[in-house]
Amino acid sequence: MKLLTLVSLLVLVCCSNGKRLVEINTQTSFKADSGMDGSGHVSMQFTSTTGEHCSVSEMDHPSFNDYRTGAFDRYAGELTQGCYEHEFTDPLQDVFVQHWGSDAWRFDFVRVIFDDNTFVDCGSGNHNIDDGDSVLVPCTYN
Repeated sequence: MKLLTLVSLLVLVCCSNGKRLVEINTQTSFKADSGMDGSGHVSMQFTSTTGEHCSVSEMDHPSFNDYRTGAFDRYAGELTQGCYEHEFTDPLQDVFVQHWGSDAWRFDFVRVIFDDNTFVDCGSGNHNIDDGDSVLVPCTYN
């Protein structure tokens, strides 16, 4: 019985070809008035080519003022909320980004970093969203 359990565990470990999400980065545009002050926040949903998905209800780093003009912000560990160590067995296809609040946000891209140190960039620049606006941004592997 122990041998069967060990073999089952080894098959599960060796045959898992997924990547776990470990970090999300955002690049706020350098254009004037691209950043947000305290009156806005952003939610994101990441979706694979087969529909696997995870969500972050509010991208926020409590230790500093994120989303400033030109800022490259990093969200790791539990800051990625429902995406924390989410395993994607298929490539990411897109990210649905939604803005809440009265101060618009203009961003260039969202980057997703996986546990094998690979990453995917979503967006090609100049995405501008405001109070309730959303955008579906395609992802491209590098």
